[in-house]
Amino acid sequence: MNRIFTTEGTESTEPDMNALFKRIHKECVKSPPIPKKLYHYTGMDSAKSIVEGNEIWFTNAHFMNDSKEIKSGLEIAWEILEEFWHRCDTEENGDIAMFFYCLANVCVLVFEEREEREQLLKKLENQLSVTQNSQFCIFRDLRPRDIFVSCFSGEKSIDSLPMWNMYADSANGVNIGFNGNNLIKRHLALKHNIFPNVGFIKVVYKTEKYKTIIKNYFEKLYKFIINTKKENRSMSGLAKNRYFFSLAVDYMIMIVVSYKNSFFSHEDEWRLFLIYSREKNHKNKFFDIKNNIINSKFKIQYNDNNSSIIEDFIVGPNNLNDRDWIYNWLLNSGCKANVIKSEIPFRRTKSNAT
Repeated sequence: MNRIFTTEGTESTEPDMNALFKRIHKECVKSPPIPKKLYHYTGMDSAKSIVEGNEIWFTNAHFMNDSKEIKSGLEIAWEILEEFWHRCDTEENGDIAMFFYCLANVCVLVFEEREEREQLLKKLENQLSVTQNSQFCIFRDLRPRDIFVSCFSGEKSIDSLPMWNMYADSANGVNIGFNGNNLIKRHLALKHNIFPNVGFIKVVYKTEKYKTIIKNYFEKLYKFIINTKKENRSMSGLAKNRYFFSLAVDYMIMIVVSYKNSFFSHEDEWRLFLIYSREKNHKNKFFDIKNNIINSKFKIQYNDNNSSIIEDFIVGPNNLNDRDWIYNWLLNSGCKANVIKSEIPFRRTKSNAT
């Protein structure tokens, strides 16, 4: 395995590096088994797009209901990375210290505003020596990225009044039950067709658990780089390898996107996500304006029919549609899902029926 890092990186090394990061990520995250069904609370308008248009919408993670989404995970990542670059800050391992220092600064560079990015680049350019110039080139070439998320709940939240009220149009909407394995297989297929970075994760609500996961990730990277360098003294180039650094960033982001405040733990959330360059246009990317706020979204249309993944269609406790009408509409759209009425004894009044 080590032989692939004897140069600054070639195309032939990329599959090996990617396999390495996949293994490290899997060992650190240890996701539970995919639920048999994943549920998505939504209003009737969005349900129509999902059923008739074979569409799933992804929202920019910066505009989620948790106002500290992504930012709190990045702040923790920065604090832990600070420990690593100080640990490596010796004459012998200065290049490795700079690797972790650059990785920490990605937390600002990739996600923050243009002015902050420019200030950071100038600061780093002054700090990096001529011998470390290749690291700066790698760092400078990284583009701002956005994370787009589509949210689902596990079976613990199949009929939850807080979820109905928050995500399904005040209980007037529906909760769509997807076949978990089929949905995720479909999503991961996008990696080969449209997007370079897609994935799914189980959300982590406990801060200490998240800290353990991301610290283990950085520890495994550190040990791999150190061991590689010990086995072959010319291997210091690994810390300056463009593809290696890019993968380190991507897999760090995959862990960061899994963290959410414990106040939202009742959601039992699983996430499908896309990581995409903010500066790139895409036919499926669009901008939505709601309450005077501009938000970017992705609308993904899958090629096959939704009948293979939609299994349940749970009608909200305040939804006045007749179950037979819903069943006929679904059937007409090629979807043979079970139509189920929420068991919550919701009292309809004039005020909540509108």
